[in-house]
Amino acid sequence: MAILIPSIHRCTFDNAGDRLLAERLVLALGDQDRVWHRAAVGPKQTQAGFVVLSPQRGLLLLETRDWKTDEIERATPQAFVLSTGEVSTLHINPLAQARHCSIQIASALERDASLLCTGEDGPGPLDLAMGHGVVLTGITRQQFNSAGLDQALEAQLVVCQDELIDASPTGLAQCLWGMVRLPAQGQLSLQRIDRILWNMFPAVRIPERGALFALRDPQAAPPDTAAVLNLDQEHVVRAPLLGPQLLMGVAGSGKTTLLAYRAQQLARASAASSKPILVLCMSEPLSVTLRADVEANGLASKVQVRYFHNWCYRQLSTYGLPLPLPGEATPSNLVQRVLQAVERRRIPKGQYQAVLIDEGHDFAPEWLKLVGQMVDPATQRLLIAFDTSQATPTEEQLQALGIPAHDEPMVLPKAYRDAGAPVLIDEGTLRDEAFAIAHHLHQAQQQGQTWGNMAMLCADAASLNLCAHTLATLKLPYKVRRKPGDYQPGADSIQVMTIAASKGLEFELVAIPGVGHWPSPDHDEKDAARMLQIATDRATQALVIGVSGTSAFAKALRNAAAI
Repeated sequence: MAILIPSIHRCTFDNAGDRLLAERLVLALGDQDRVWHRAAVGPKQTQAGFVVLSPQRGLLLLETRDWKTDEIERATPQAFVLSTGEVSTLHINPLAQARHCSIQIASALERDASLLCTGEDGPGPLDLAMGHGVVLTGITRQQFNSAGLDQALEAQLVVCQDELIDASPTGLAQCLWGMVRLPAQGQLSLQRIDRILWNMFPAVRIPERGALFALRDPQAAPPDTAAVLNLDQEHVVRAPLLGPQLLMGVAGSGKTTLLAYRAQQLARASAASSKPILVLCMSEPLSVTLRADVEANGLASKVQVRYFHNWCYRQLSTYGLPLPLPGEATPSNLVQRVLQAVERRRIPKGQYQAVLIDEGHDFAPEWLKLVGQMVDPATQRLLIAFDTSQATPTEEQLQALGIPAHDEPMVLPKAYRDAGAPVLIDEGTLRDEAFAIAHHLHQAQQQGQTWGNMAMLCADAASLNLCAHTLATLKLPYKVRRKPGDYQPGADSIQVMTIAASKGLEFELVAIPGVGHWPSPDHDEKDAARMLQIATDRATQALVIGVSGTSAFAKALRNAAAI
């Protein structure tokens, strides 16, 4: 069975014929074949009906129409005129439309030299079998021939209703791949497939770290390494956001990145008069990072990024409501004032066309209920991400979001981050450990790592101060995040912050000092284990852990390293 993107129960089909074709393609094609429905392709982002990519067979573009022969008033190789009652409408010939999409894709792929045939005279034509065709879900082959439609549509590039329904899966597959005129040149490798997808679908390109909202320019030159979303992530990005939905996944599975993708999609589709899009998270540094990317890419007028308590403060300020006095400005006080103001209609509901919530597991049920009321009821676009490694949504939280407990969430089952085995630092005292970690970071920088891609994540203020003092003594560039407003994404400095503040962020190299002395008196072992998981999940390439001490965590890490 082929892979349909989005999955069959999340696709929005224009008609019953589209659904029928999708179902038949899934059954007829191979397990490694992928099928996209209504995807924008190529530099001009041309809308394609169905795109099929097979590692063995190549690429096939299909347009589908549910027309009936008695509706067709006139047909030419360029256009069809349909008559329904007293109204006649002009339509582009679907085969010409499929051919146009095919040309757009070929144009995009030919810009990538690695996808071209190579010969003695240099790069040649595209090294990929391609084809295009039409599926007529409301016209049989006999009706096709009787109506003379072969004068407008090449018969061998058409699948008719009876052939779609009555043919065996194998027979249908043979008919479809018969539309591909060039033979496939061996099986496509995974790396080659990624390059094809990068060029064909700008929407699935993964930007560099620190650019979650980066616009995926269709005209961008192909990079040396073409990174694209994996299948699980692409299913989420392409699924329509209709009503409240959950996005669940383990740490490192790309939830934050996908929320950013979704916000960009909504922003690009918005009219100038549309309500704004709100992205909420609990981490202030994460909100700073996302907001910087929004502003850098010209989306600030359409996408607002806030951490939750700052959003509450701004709601009170925007609507001229009393703000807590300095001694009263606790997070709970802020939230309570906003809850009361919404209840008394001093703060309006439905302010946003969409609300996207990261770190949903950190939101209390009443907070979720509050934010859920901010979504325009005409759109009902609410997406909330839960980290299943930390918590799963309770029935109370689901009810607060207006999501029935039985609704199927979108799930990201795997983590894409893999920092490999950690480097363990065991130097006796915490001071010696901090210096050893700093020397390790310095060595990594000399080997090509940049300061801005490193972070030291600390359990508490004491560790934070020790790390800052150590880096200052060694005269290494660093920035300490102690309070909101301190974090500077993009700075060419080692980022020093607490583990709690690092949620949602990514760094190529992460160092975690003091693990050999965990848990501290104010944390139990379960809390410490959760904190360690959050910290280790921030690393994308390398991980350094300080294990100087006798804690159970230090012993477990040493034993794992010895295996």
